[in-house]
Amino acid sequence: MKKVLAVLAAAAVVCSGSALAQQNKTSKSTARSSSNKTLSMKDLDKNNDGYISKSEADASPALSAEFAQLDTNKDGRLSSSEFAKHK
Repeated sequence: MKKVLAVLAAAAVVCSGSALAQQNKTSKSTARSSSNKTLSMKDLDKNNDGYISKSEADASPALSAEFAQLDTNKDGRLSSSEFAKHK
């Protein structure tokens, strides 16, 4: 009887470890999907003026990091042609 309980306990530990590993894997892929979401100019241009300001660009960490390089005419906002160069 003790042997059966020991086997069942070991099986429970193995199963719970697998479930936890799967849950962590799922959480990581969900977070990755969220952070890799591609935002369009329409998504970012919150005031619908046809440009993306620095504060609007901050909604996308990747765009925010590139903002100064993309703003080729240095007017403090991205036009659609400047935004199109964002990768």
